[in-house]
Amino acid sequence: MASSSSYSPPLSTSMSQMKPEQPRNWAELPPELISSILLRLNSIEILETAQKVCRSWRRVCKDPSMWRKIDMDNDGDLGSMGDYSEYDYDDYDNDYDPFKKSL
Repeated sequence: MASSSSYSPPLSTSMSQMKPEQPRNWAELPPELISSILLRLNSIEILETAQKVCRSWRRVCKDPSMWRKIDMDNDGDLGSMGDYSEYDYDDYDNDYDPFKKSL
């Protein structure tokens, strides 16, 4: 008669041999990959959230060539823009305007 305990198939690699997964550092992604991710977002998502991930993401978000590729017709829900008065904007470039035409 079969035992009532559940059967577990043998693992090809024992747990003791497996290396723990290292946390991912999103700041170390290459700019090309960050751009690829950003192009999947709408302009509001980029302005509200993506540029606040880290400095390297913000740098890509500020790149004027990035804004030439973004679909400005897909602006998301403008009503979702919240009050960001609680954020510390000391680290942000206040004179940056992504819509300003470069000369």
